[in-house]
Amino acid sequence: MAEELAELDLKIIEALIEEPRRSYRSLGEDLDVSQQFVARRVNFLIENDILRITVQKDFEAAGAHFPAHVDVYVTHGSKEDVAQALAGLDEVTNCLITAGRPEVIIRTATRNQKHFVEFMQNKVTAIEGIERTETLTVLNIEKYNLHYASIDL
Repeated sequence: MAEELAELDLKIIEALIEEPRRSYRSLGEDLDVSQQFVARRVNFLIENDILRITVQKDFEAAGAHFPAHVDVYVTHGSKEDVAQALAGLDEVTNCLITAGRPEVIIRTATRNQKHFVEFMQNKVTAIEGIERTETLTVLNIEKYNLHYASIDL
């Protein structure tokens, strides 16, 4: 990146994390800069892959009431191939390749326990290279955070 992030850039990022629909004018007023300045900085952050604007689905509202974490142990073949196959499944919300065992961790969102069992039996077991899985069902989500962490100034 040709340009260092200024303290003001970090404040803009934090403000947008806290309130993503906030107007540039309101943000500029709080930071004592113009709306145009905020817009230019946000565009810079987006163009340089520092900031990504996304939409997030509420899984509960969408009918996915049975979240789970599944540890996937790869017996042969490429863990990248297994991860790619898993990532292509609709029920998989996150797919992580690890440095140890399990080689892959997935997070899932299914309608209910029956849907989860069908997903595991019909889709996951069909993927070549999976030795076994271990499942942790989620009882309650205390915190769901999509950004990395607060940026300390």
